[in-house]
Amino acid sequence: MRIKQLFDLVKVGIIAYICMMLGWGPLVVSSYAKITMKPTDKPVKVITIKKGDTLWHLAGKYLADPRRWPEFKKYNDYTNPDLIYPGEKMQVPIEVAKEIKSELERELAKLRESYEKLSVQFVQASEELNLLRKSLNELKAQNRGIRSALRTNRRKIDQVRRSTSNLERKIASSEKRMEEMHKSMTQTRQASVSQIVELANASKKLEEKISSLEEAMNSRMAEIASKAEELARLREEMESTSKRVSTIEKAVSELDAKIKRAEWPYEKPSKNKKILAFLAAIVGAAAWATLSSR
Repeated sequence: MRIKQLFDLVKVGIIAYICMMLGWGPLVVSSYAKITMKPTDKPVKVITIKKGDTLWHLAGKYLADPRRWPEFKKYNDYTNPDLIYPGEKMQVPIEVAKEIKSELERELAKLRESYEKLSVQFVQASEELNLLRKSLNELKAQNRGIRSALRTNRRKIDQVRRSTSNLERKIASSEKRMEEMHKSMTQTRQASVSQIVELANASKKLEEKISSLEEAMNSRMAEIASKAEELARLREEMESTSKRVSTIEKAVSELDAKIKRAEWPYEKPSKNKKILAFLAAIVGAAAWATLSSR
């Protein structure tokens, strides 16, 4: 408990010390902030500082430039330039003020000349302004026409927007149809691919069958060629046999003619006639046998 009381007393003492420093500190600083005027041969003017004055504002008033306030240090000593108080006195150079006055007079003359020039320019500008007003009125009339044209164009734009909205709807419906067509196309493609595979398999089988048929055809063609050769040989033999038969038929016809001329059966045939008839019968039987066998 005693330790806590001691800490509380220390805290209270620190707070009281801080309050005293904050309350009496500015007074102590102000007691040390003073201005002392330096001795100088240059013409100066002694002024009394008023409430609200600062070296920055005084430099703007007496030196025509607030940034030249460090020149006051040539004529005065400051314990703290940031702290000056009403009632204090300080020196200000007079020659600088005269130079500033002459500069101001020169600037005033320049301003008068520029004012005269500006007055002439103002007259010219007023004339130009009248012309501009006329042109402005013309432009207003043109603007009215343009506004009316814009209104008509806006109406047309509204119509175009409506038509474009209708077209967009149609495009959306056509896109849906295209999607459906695409789906159907994909389905048909899949079906066609399966059919193509089946056809490829069938074509392979057909090719195999065709190759086997070609082999059979080649074998048959070889057989036909051999049979054709045999037929040609048989034709040659038939031609030769037909020639023989024709010769035999001629001989038989001659024998028949001779037999008819003979007086048979009233007369007995001779041995030669009998032999010839027998030979003709044998030859005819042999020819008939050969023809029937072929």
